[in-house]
Amino acid sequence: MRLDKFLASMQFGSRKEVKMMLHHGRVQIDGTIVKDESLHLEPAKHQILVDGESIPYFEQVTLMLHKPVGYLSANEDPRHPVVTSLLHSPWNRYTFHIAGRLDLDSEGMMILTTDGELVHELIAPKKMHYKTYRVTCDEVIQDLSSLEQGVEIRDGNEQPFVTLPAKVRILSDHQAEIAIREGKFHQVKRMFASIGYTVNRLERIAIGNLSLDPQLAPGEYRVLTENEIQELKS
Repeated sequence: MRLDKFLASMQFGSRKEVKMMLHHGRVQIDGTIVKDESLHLEPAKHQILVDGESIPYFEQVTLMLHKPVGYLSANEDPRHPVVTSLLHSPWNRYTFHIAGRLDLDSEGMMILTTDGELVHELIAPKKMHYKTYRVTCDEVIQDLSSLEQGVEIRDGNEQPFVTLPAKVRILSDHQAEIAIREGKFHQVKRMFASIGYTVNRLERIAIGNLSLDPQLAPGEYRVLTENEIQELKS
């Protein structure tokens, strides 16, 4: 890969800006200042410093993020803070796909990845991975059996939609867990509303066989291991 292309891909600026950066001697490779933007390199095999900051390179990166309330599931937005703004160097230099979005007022497990195939695996309707949520309701929860059969709600286009059977478990008077295989707009909230319950807190606690790391506080994240990625796919 050309050096200027690599630096641009790591969000150090346009090709023109990267060329100026190199001209001013701000880039080192294996301890040597490099000014030739056309230099070909294998980023993973070299120590690359920009203004003294080490820039590690990975072919693919997948993160588990504990999304807080108030963050939009997007890479950029003019009105709301976005989940990628929570990332620090070097991860804030990668362009991530979001595999399974959460509403602005929802929280919990999100997967951010540079692997397009993994995104397809997790969100393609025919794959039907379960996503598990912890739901807190205003009302005392008494009976959720109809959700196990499927209920009629409105989708994101306000068209009638019958949900697939869900897996549900009552945890306490005001809390329950639900696992669904779809991802319609406000689906969990609308499912509960269809049987008379108001959801005031919604947390995603698992995707497929992988659960949210309990060590991650809201806003924190970590890199997934290869074994965990395989769990997601299984």
